[in-house]
Amino acid sequence: MSSRQDGIPPPVAVIANKIDAPGAMGEAEVLYGLGIYHVRTGKVEGDNGEEHGRPLEVFMCSLLKRQGYGEAFRWIARFL
Repeated sequence: MSSRQDGIPPPVAVIANKIDAPGAMGEAEVLYGLGIYHVRTGKVEGDNGEEHGRPLEVFMCSLLKRQGYGEAFRWIARFL
């Protein structure tokens, strides 16, 4: 992925789906498994990720429970 015209790298949202499935990983397991525990930006409003480089965050989602996706898309929209 390259930088946008304004020089800010585009955000990366990792969508961890199927959290309602038996044996599903928790958020910490996903973070450690992908090796991104210390490089994620954070979900705090107002944090634009500049001190981290590319904005990156993990969102735990379930289509059946209708949870997580809205938060992920709102987070991405902050950078557009």
